[in-house]
Amino acid sequence: MLLILLLLLLQQLLLLLLLLLPLLLLLLLLLLLLLLLLLLLLLLLLLLLLLLLLLLLLLLLLILLLLLLLLLLLLLLLLLILLLLLLLLLLLLLLLLLLLLLLLLLLLLLLLLLLLLLLLLLLLLLLLLFYYMFLFTKTWEERYKNMFKECFSA
Repeated sequence: MLLILLLLLLQQLLLLLLLLLPLLLLLLLLLLLLLLLLLLLLLLLLLLLLLLLLLLLLLLLLILLLLLLLLLLLLLLLLLILLLLLLLLLLLLLLLLLLLLLLLLLLLLLLLLLLLLLLLLLLLLLLLLFYYMFLFTKTWEERYKNMFKECFSA
């Protein structure tokens, strides 16, 4: 009798198991679906993180490129300033040379004026000499004769 009871119990359990089996399969399927969804979400998160990292790298590269461009611009500006200073120095040197040339010309002009003044003074002395020579001789004939004598004797 116990055996029959056990068999009946076993039958009931098998029946219950048969009834619960689709339910268990459905639950297992739901669990697998949930796991799949979780994996998909994790993959999406990883993809998003990778995209963010890529964006960050791109931004860093852009900042480095801008800094390099700025440095190049600064270098060009420095080169331009150096060229302008060199040009200014050359202009000052040219101006100094022109000033020196002008000073030299002025000195030459002063020398020429001094020479002219000396010539004029010499001419004046000669005129004074002739004047005194004519003044202290007696007649015009004697004056001319003395003048020619003086000129040819010298």
